Amino acid sequence: MMAIFIPGTTCSLCGRSVAKGDEVLFPAFVANRLDPLERFHDAVVHRACLDAHPLRHEAIRRSEEVMDRGGPGSRQCVVCGEEILDPDDYFGTGYLAPEASPVGEFNFLHLHRSHFHAWSRAAEFRKDVSAFMASNEWDGPSIVFDPDPRFIAGGRMRRR
Repeated sequence: MMAIFIPGTTCSLCGRSVAKGDEVLFPAFVANRLDPLERFHDAVVHRACLDAHPLRHEAIRRSEEVMDRGGPGSRQCVVCGEEILDPDDYFGTGYLAPEASPVGEFNFLHLHRSHFHAWSRAAEFRKDVSAFMASNEWDGPSIVFDPDPRFIAGGRMRRR
């Protein structure tokens, strides 16, 4: 889902009004409010502002990666290998952190919620992700395990 553009929307990079034909739309693709790309999350920006921004290539690359690896047709369960079609039985992480992070290997994880406890890495995932989300490196929704994983809104609120 892309940002919604209405002429006059404010550019998230410069704060000025964006005119029709000068807009670049980004999807909602950043869960961690501490991520340097957060300003592009679900955002409308001027084409010129994007072209001049030092993180432009990373923002475009990651937003495309999120759409490619998290969109319909790409949600295969890590446990059974089948495509997940029931939204009530779906759990996915999207992008959590850089690959070098302790949870980076869990980026774009997809599984049937009902298969979580059969997954050989369930305990490791629960431990590592819970610690990461409790750290100062994460400010976003939390994962709860009750008994199957799901995201809940929340996180620390920071002032801009």
